[in-house]
Amino acid sequence: SAVVSIPVASVKPEVFRLLVEAKNERRAVRIRYVSPGKEGRTWTLSPYDFYFRVNAWYMISFNHKYKALSTHRMSRVARASFANDEYVPPEEGGFREGYSASAWYVSPGTERHKVVLRLQGSLGESALSVKWHPSQQTELQEDGSVLLTAEVPHLEEFARWILAGAPNAEVLEPPALKYI
Repeated sequence: SAVVSIPVASVKPEVFRLLVEAKNERRAVRIRYVSPGKEGRTWTLSPYDFYFRVNAWYMISFNHKYKALSTHRMSRVARASFANDEYVPPEEGGFREGYSASAWYVSPGTERHKVVLRLQGSLGESALSVKWHPSQQTELQEDGSVLLTAEVPHLEEFARWILAGAPNAEVLEPPALKYI
């Protein structure tokens, strides 16, 4: 199977450039963030990293107001400028080990859902050589399939990954994952 993503959420080029520059130069930024159906908000952030998922770019950063990590969809950033606030660097060990280590892709969470899949063909072969998640365990079966077990924070996010691997992924646990 193949997954093709076409960016449908456009990001203002000047915003993208400024945020990447802020990350590279370790500078805080002030953004105007507009979510659908909500009034715009202004945030001061220290950008840490960017990733592309489904059809949009996202930024992981330190939110100065809440003193916590946050994720923002970059297409919702109406304006961005450098801030006078001091850049807050990631904690020792980096944010990936704590904030995003629980994620299947990058959506972290505190919930834990045990998932068990039977993988066939090239998806099964990939699972034996690729570590997609820190909790991932794989076991080659006599019939050539691979059992993949993991603990993930979001069943919905994991379901999208399964659909990308269809028809080579069969859900064994939890039963609710079959109906998402």
